[in-house]
Amino acid sequence: MYRDKVGRKEGMLFLFPDSDFHPFWMKNCKIPLDIIWLDQELRVVYVEPMVPPCRADPCPGYMPMRKAQYVLEVRAGMSDRAGLRLGDSIRIEGVDWDAPVAP
Repeated sequence: MYRDKVGRKEGMLFLFPDSDFHPFWMKNCKIPLDIIWLDQELRVVYVEPMVPPCRADPCPGYMPMRKAQYVLEVRAGMSDRAGLRLGDSIRIEGVDWDAPVAP
């Protein structure tokens, strides 16, 4: 939220304690993003590309068609440039996967 840019190697990873249909919205986002939902094995279960910032309430919500445990937000267009497809596995570096996740 409130960021003016996201670098090519940057993003935000949301860790959830359980797989579910985790909806997202773009309130207070200044830039478009790709939103990528991942299962517990870091396989892509859904991609919402080029999600625009929300300009007025109520903001639209975006939700996967399948349950996911993680959600990754990256710079708009990155999922397409990477050729990311449903079922693809991704590698995320710099995450302490053993750290506790708040409910």
